[in-house]
Amino acid sequence: MKRLKLVGTLACLISLALLPSGAPAGWQENGNPVCTASGNQLDLQVTSDGTGGAIITWVDYRGTDPDIYAQRVAASGDTLWMTSGVAICTATSTQFRPQITSDGAGGAFITWQDERSGDYNSHIYAQRVDASGSVLWTMDGVAICTADWEQEFPQIVSDGAGGAIITWQDYRSSVTSWDIYAQRVDASGNVLWIVDGEIICAAPSHQEDPQIASDGASGAIITWNDYRSGRWDIYVRRVSASGDTLWTGNGVPIVTRTGDQMQAQIISDGAGGAIITWEDLRVAMQADISAQRVDASGSVLWTPDGEDVCEALNDQRYPQLDSDGAGGAIITWEDYRSSVTSLDIYAQRVDASGNMLWTADGEPVCTAGNGQTYPEIVSDEAGGAIITWRDNRSGVTSWDIYAQRVDASGNTLWAGNGEAISTDPNSQYNPQIVSDGAGGTIVTWRDNRNGIVNWDIYVGRVDGNGPVVSVEEIPAPTEAYWMEQNFPNPFNPLTTIVFHIVKPAHVVIRICDIAGRPVRTLVEGWYEAQRYEIAWDGRDDEGRDVVSGVYLYQLETTGGAESKKMVLLR
Repeated sequence: MKRLKLVGTLACLISLALLPSGAPAGWQENGNPVCTASGNQLDLQVTSDGTGGAIITWVDYRGTDPDIYAQRVAASGDTLWMTSGVAICTATSTQFRPQITSDGAGGAFITWQDERSGDYNSHIYAQRVDASGSVLWTMDGVAICTADWEQEFPQIVSDGAGGAIITWQDYRSSVTSWDIYAQRVDASGNVLWIVDGEIICAAPSHQEDPQIASDGASGAIITWNDYRSGRWDIYVRRVSASGDTLWTGNGVPIVTRTGDQMQAQIISDGAGGAIITWEDLRVAMQADISAQRVDASGSVLWTPDGEDVCEALNDQRYPQLDSDGAGGAIITWEDYRSSVTSLDIYAQRVDASGNMLWTADGEPVCTAGNGQTYPEIVSDEAGGAIITWRDNRSGVTSWDIYAQRVDASGNTLWAGNGEAISTDPNSQYNPQIVSDGAGGTIVTWRDNRNGIVNWDIYVGRVDGNGPVVSVEEIPAPTEAYWMEQNFPNPFNPLTTIVFHIVKPAHVVIRICDIAGRPVRTLVEGWYEAQRYEIAWDGRDDEGRDVVSGVYLYQLETTGGAESKKMVLLR
């Protein structure tokens, strides 16, 4: 159900250097390249940019050691920052397991696990990147926790006040057990709670794999896998904006029944509490899906030990969830009911009272051949959801990316077994998904279409009707050149100018004031035929800030000249 439409041209790449465009504008069939740098790009995560696009972060192996990079993708499909991404952290040694959340101002907070202090001595760092791709805090990130031993698996959520809250599992108290800690950081990169974080849970034995959701009051609700009873259970605790832990010491038990319960996931319930889902092994050697709701005071609201979301034959694993917009949730998972060797994707909706609203044990989202794994879900803002997954229907050695929309009643709305997002050669893995704010989603994944041992990052867009493929409405070129309107306009202090050279030419681009007096020469030299982007930072040739006002940017080539107006507002 791919639809072709025309969209207006948007400039991309805010940069202080002239760079050729890294990707064609508009949404391309099988996805747009986000990063195709040398080496592998892996372990990607995504958040909304608040304007219909997304910010993507990943682990990048283009250098000697794995580093953290990021890129912003506009709603139009254009990449907006430096080609192949902005470096978030390139410190010595290994940086990995990045997580990301919006900063509420068009940028993002990114946290990661960092071994700059030495191999197998991981700590937690974070960085903020603004809407233009500039990193705002200390180079290579602010230290969130550098306590003794190891800190691992960070998770992050916006605090709703311009900062973020980060949680992680922590080995400082013992070389044989993990605890759960958290820290809040403000918009300027200052840590607001006790140095190296507040203790969320330090119960005996292991507490691992924390997950986090906002409490709607600049604090957070954190859930984790807990081994204090000698088996894995699920616990949860709330931490306030000031760092006070608010519920039972070492957490409220969500489920402690026979067997192991693991892989907890959490979302806000919109009323100060949260909904949690998990894999439940109460039946020996069989994983089912359960869920529970906890209110703002830490009271569990549904059946003790949780509601049964799916108890179908064989295993159900890897639950993910998002809000249904009415106090409940839609939960999706991998499902082995049809075969112990082939996974399908199912989903269920649970209301605010814990009632299952769709067919018992869930509605099928995809039951195509060979197997479908790792579903991710986001609300469609109409009571339903859009779900994406990794899909093996095309062959045992090739994985693709598919998606399906399901409405509030559990009906699938797109083609049977889902719409293809990317079926390019070789494999596409580990899709991540975020709302575009208009009932659709941005989907990103790691992709080895450019070489079996070379993983890159690609992205696609899905609206309420399915995958979007678009082309730019491009003006007919002149004999040698043409220019686009700068973006943004008005601006302060950065703006981007995109120009197209139709055949090789000598090019000069100057900034002039409204009287035509030269202010800055941005480009001067010989350029091959292609699309280019250059940014102006509001400074003259001497590096001085110029005053607010109307300016002209003029392109001159051997084929003629063209100028356009722009407005600087300081």
